[in-house]
Amino acid sequence: MGFYGGFTNRVDSPLPKPTGPFAVGRVERLFTDSSRDILYRSMTNGSLMTTIWYPAGEVGHRIPGSYVNQREMQAWIELFGKYGYHWDAAQIARLTNSYSYSFPDTPLSSCPRTFPVVLYVHGQVGLRTDNTGSAEELASHGFIVVSSAHGGTAGMELPDGTLVKPKLEFHLSGNDTNTIAVTVFQDETKDLQFVIDELERLNANDRVFAGRFDLNRIGVFGWSYGGAEAAELCNVERRCKAGVGLDPGGYPNLSKIRFKQPFLILTGPHGASAGAQQLFEQLNQDAYFIKIRAADHDEFGDAAEFFRHSETGHTQALVRTYLVSFFTRYLKGEDGHELDAPLPNHPEIELFLKK
Repeated sequence: MGFYGGFTNRVDSPLPKPTGPFAVGRVERLFTDSSRDILYRSMTNGSLMTTIWYPAGEVGHRIPGSYVNQREMQAWIELFGKYGYHWDAAQIARLTNSYSYSFPDTPLSSCPRTFPVVLYVHGQVGLRTDNTGSAEELASHGFIVVSSAHGGTAGMELPDGTLVKPKLEFHLSGNDTNTIAVTVFQDETKDLQFVIDELERLNANDRVFAGRFDLNRIGVFGWSYGGAEAAELCNVERRCKAGVGLDPGGYPNLSKIRFKQPFLILTGPHGASAGAQQLFEQLNQDAYFIKIRAADHDEFGDAAEFFRHSETGHTQALVRTYLVSFFTRYLKGEDGHELDAPLPNHPEIELFLKK
């Protein structure tokens, strides 16, 4: 794309450039819900650091921003180190020093007047920016993407410099017989509902976004545990009109969730949860289940692109194609027919089911 051409030597990122007609802007916001006693997490007074990607207007000579907050990524690296994951210096440098393809604080595109909104939900011990590639791709196609750090994050840095590390032990052992895990799951769904409330506030008086969100067209997508949260948000929140689960799992109650909104499940041969197919079986219409041959769990987010880029490009491209196609159909009402049947020339699609 032309707006990235001048930065070829500076944009050191394994992620593919967004393919849509818009450049991508990015801002940070802090949402604070002081009305709830948020249990089982560090004392942040209900603070949720939030990243918003959006279709940008003129970017001029701006330089794309960093891929990730370095302190948050370092917290992620240290946490996974405790569980036996280790990377070499070059891999860590790519994670902490890469650029993104989004321009910080650049003006929002003036046309169209409003944009549909898609929430992103990260997984357990994840980061709100761990699917930046998909967020930027959606934003480049005319969606505003909003991602908040929920209680299962590996870390979030508040505007005053405080690095918050929530109590993750409750998330790592979640199941539907663990009352703490169930409470945490429900609490994080309330976080998502609160984020929608905050978007209503921004739509009323924010200096960038006032009047620019189409809050009648809200969707959600999540990865892993976040995919289960995306399904639960569809279950309990009428303002959410469509959802996507990327290799969803980490919570057995996934097989008990039922709702009427359109929902797409993308998964690999191993799957994060057997409940994903059970969830599909319980949905009655506008439901899709697509299994991608040989796709590992980390290929549904950014991580695989950083660690073994040459092996994962086809899966990542397919995931982003389906995300854009699904939300274009169900939030914009425009149908490119990519969801009618398995995409041609993609032998990696092992199973394609629809209702």
